[in-house]
Amino acid sequence: HSAIFKWFRTYILLPLFMICVLVVSGNGLVLAKGKAQIDVRKEKGFARLILRFDKLPKYKTKSISTIFVVSFAEPISLDLGDLSAKLPKYITVARQDPDGLGMRLAMLREYKVNVMRVGHRMIIDIFSPNWRGQPPPMPQDIIDELAAEAESARRIEEERARLEAMQLRP
Repeated sequence: HSAIFKWFRTYILLPLFMICVLVVSGNGLVLAKGKAQIDVRKEKGFARLILRFDKLPKYKTKSISTIFVVSFAEPISLDLGDLSAKLPKYITVARQDPDGLGMRLAMLREYKVNVMRVGHRMIIDIFSPNWRGQPPPMPQDIIDELAAEAESARRIEEERARLEAMQLRP
């Protein structure tokens, strides 16, 4: 009888209690479907954030004065830790919403923001409101990565077609 209670306490009550403590304490349990890595670049005249996802979810962006917001359709996990230290001329505070559905950047002043969706990447360019002409071009290393991904996909498809043709032969 006590062995059953001990098992129940150890494997049911204790884990349940730990989950309740995490939720109530505000640490929350963001059940992120995706994870993104951020590459920060200081370019000539602008800053660039490259968010790399396993699968880029649908998103919406908006700028409200000096705040730039990205709202995701599903929770993601981001580490925005030292973004303001890496880009002090542009970003004062960067944070992710507790539910994982949003990212907010507080800018030092009003900037133009350009967002590009490139494969499983989101490229966010932050540049002066005085910027003239076209937004900054896509980075060459991203173009090279896309070309390599396309070549890899082409080879996989050729191999799949070759194997399928071999199976169809009598």
